[in-house]
Amino acid sequence: MSFEATVLQVLIASPSDVRDQRDEIEKQIFEWNKQYAEELNIVLLPKRWEDVAPAYSTDDPQQLLNEKLVGKCDILIGVFWTKLGTPTARYGSGTLEEISVCIEKGKEIMLYFLIDDIPMDVIASEEKQKEFNKVQAYKREYGHKGLYSYETARIKEHLYEKVNDFKKKSGASNSGYGPQQSVVIDEKPEELVKVPIIRGTAPKESSINFSSLLKDGGLKPAEILLLGYILDTGDRNFGYRGMAKNTIEKIQKWEIDLNLIRSLSTEYETVIKNLAARNILEEERTGPGNVRLYSLPIYLFNELCKLPPKSKHRIDEFIDGYVRIN
Repeated sequence: MSFEATVLQVLIASPSDVRDQRDEIEKQIFEWNKQYAEELNIVLLPKRWEDVAPAYSTDDPQQLLNEKLVGKCDILIGVFWTKLGTPTARYGSGTLEEISVCIEKGKEIMLYFLIDDIPMDVIASEEKQKEFNKVQAYKREYGHKGLYSYETARIKEHLYEKVNDFKKKSGASNSGYGPQQSVVIDEKPEELVKVPIIRGTAPKESSINFSSLLKDGGLKPAEILLLGYILDTGDRNFGYRGMAKNTIEKIQKWEIDLNLIRSLSTEYETVIKNLAARNILEEERTGPGNVRLYSLPIYLFNELCKLPPKSKHRIDEFIDGYVRIN
């Protein structure tokens, strides 16, 4: 059965060391369409530089990509690991230029940073190590505007959030969003799997004022570190008891990447319990009294991401205080 839909173009931008992840993201976009296209009347169309570059020859290939892809996209997904990419005439890399153009135009952006082990050839090469350090510096410089640790299973959830953000900015109904292309999609209903991840209840009004808690000393040191971890990685789900190991390992990796004293990973269980007791984290149970997971509700996650620069800077300064002195 056919239905009308608005097409949003999603640009996948990255250096050359994350080709597998680019393919995974494209696959997840198609999976997103199967689950949500009919529900939201929106189809996501993945775009990559390969769609343009082979067909054109120019002295400024990045400017061509900006015109043919970047300027026309509605959402940009950027992925980094050990490289920033090839420099252009204007920026440190083509990927950085694409992100900057999208920021200037107010487009929706999702940035992923892989937390995989660094390859040995990068560790052994001083030049490649410098490039990796530039990636980490950019991650810190970019701040907390939409950073996520790379987890394939969560890409669709993040896209769901960004599509809804786009709809709110557009101030339009599901039937159209101005300049975007409208199409009629013919899908078999049985192929559309409805999996409500974020929706289901009306948005809650946040009773948590993170800025006041940071300013008035209402948070303990390890709790501030956890907020910094959430902002840096986009991870808002925290395993407990038998499921805690995976979360603690990710936190330890974050501490190692930033050269931090292992305070958060050491006090993890206490921090989670304290924040749950203050209704900042929610419980997910498998039975009476059996908590297996804690999570930061999406409405509080949004509040955290929207903190004013001064409050985010306060978190950054606090994290910097835990950097190891070699």
